[in-house]
Amino acid sequence: MKRKNLLSESVIYLASNIMTAGVPFLLLPLLTKYLTPAQYGEVAMFQTMIGFFGAFVGLSCHLFVARKYYDFKSREEKAALNGACFQVIFLTSGILLIVNFFFQDWLSRIFGLPEPFLFLGVLVCAATAVIQIRLVCWQVRHSPKSYGFAQVGQALLNLSLSIVLVVFLLMASEGRILAQSVSVLVIFSISVRLMYADNLIKLFSIVPKYVVEILKFGVPLIPHVLGIFLLVTVDRFVINSELGLGQTGIYMVGVQIAAGLSIIFDGLNKAFVPWLYSNLKKENPEVDRLIVRVVYAGFLASLSIGITLFYMLPLLIPYVIDEKYHAVSGFIGWLLIGQILAGMYLVFANFIFYSKKTGWLSVVSISCGFLNVFLLIVLLKPLGIHGAAIAFCTAMALRMLLAWFVAFYRHPMPWLGKFLYSRV
Repeated sequence: MKRKNLLSESVIYLASNIMTAGVPFLLLPLLTKYLTPAQYGEVAMFQTMIGFFGAFVGLSCHLFVARKYYDFKSREEKAALNGACFQVIFLTSGILLIVNFFFQDWLSRIFGLPEPFLFLGVLVCAATAVIQIRLVCWQVRHSPKSYGFAQVGQALLNLSLSIVLVVFLLMASEGRILAQSVSVLVIFSISVRLMYADNLIKLFSIVPKYVVEILKFGVPLIPHVLGIFLLVTVDRFVINSELGLGQTGIYMVGVQIAAGLSIIFDGLNKAFVPWLYSNLKKENPEVDRLIVRVVYAGFLASLSIGITLFYMLPLLIPYVIDEKYHAVSGFIGWLLIGQILAGMYLVFANFIFYSKKTGWLSVVSISCGFLNVFLLIVLLKPLGIHGAAIAFCTAMALRMLLAWFVAFYRHPMPWLGKFLYSRV
């Protein structure tokens, strides 16, 4: 892909991601008005549960599809691979449903949610895994418009249902949870239909070697995904346990605002990955140096934006959300910097995924996840939710640096010029 095409695709992905990110921001004034901090905390715990279940459902098979796409030439092979991914999603979802059935009382207490929401969470995770495969197929085929249409469509459906259920029907946190779930399930149904229409799936064609490859790729990533869970969602458990649902709700409003950056980085990364993988396959020193220059330019722009937002956004908080959530302005800067570092981490993770040697990525994620938990325990009591934000930012900084180190050795690139670079 030429740099001009990379730029045009980046613009489309970024625009669709900004529109998608705009939905939670549009909802913030309404949700902070109609939901108490405790009710917002319940919504946060449902999202936390989704993040935890998502570590197991599908075994991150959409990442494998993105990587394997460049090894296949025929559509039949790609359809068989997607079918194997569906089979893995079905298997892992079934196992998790069985676990929920036998431990529903305990899990309900842990997450602070009614038992039916546990089973709904598994269905949402399975549907999301399928949607991610459909999106990846568009991504690797350089079809950002289709990708953006699906992404924005789901966001608008989520917005509409949330307004109806929360504002008009006054269903509070339950309405917000149902709106998120129904929007995912609707887009799931459309995604499956479109994959069949494009001949991108052979659901009942069992190819054992593909299933084994998915397991070899995905199982080592379970600790990695759990590490991410410890990094980005365990703080809600700790805050809820130590400070209550009210403080959890206030903290989650800050997380929601900062998440706008993560969605922007995700959009840029979606355009970057096909360009990166196609150029890495060339194994050309000059191309490698071009890749490094693009990465460094992106980092410089990200840091400039992050520093600006660190000082400006707290001044805007009182004009965006209800006054009972204004404490967000005291810690939002740390969450923003943490998201900037998470965006940088994504770049280095791409090189590790390309190498197909993902074991050390799990070590990095788990290690930084435990660091985050340790810092939460140390900082939460003296600093409250401000301490949670500082812990998040610190753990993200270490994760980015360690991922850089792993990427340096798993797939050598001229990060330091010609030093320690094998293709000079």
